[in-house]
Amino acid sequence: MRQETWGASNSLHKGDSVVLAGDLTVEGFVRQDGTNGVPQEITADHLGASLRFGTVTITKTGKTPVARH
Repeated sequence: MRQETWGASNSLHKGDSVVLAGDLTVEGFVRQDGTNGVPQEITADHLGASLRFGTVTITKTGKTPVARH
């Protein structure tokens, strides 16, 4: 997702609405003080600006092969 990250950092701004598709992982754990923690991690496959409150102009970049793990 490196290419998407670069595109997002150059296209989106703080407060912009986004649409994201991917996998959500939630794994609970117990802290040393006995309280529960529930970290949430998103592995994004697609990221884009939401069109609900605005418009977008697409500028295509060159396709770069991305290694998948």
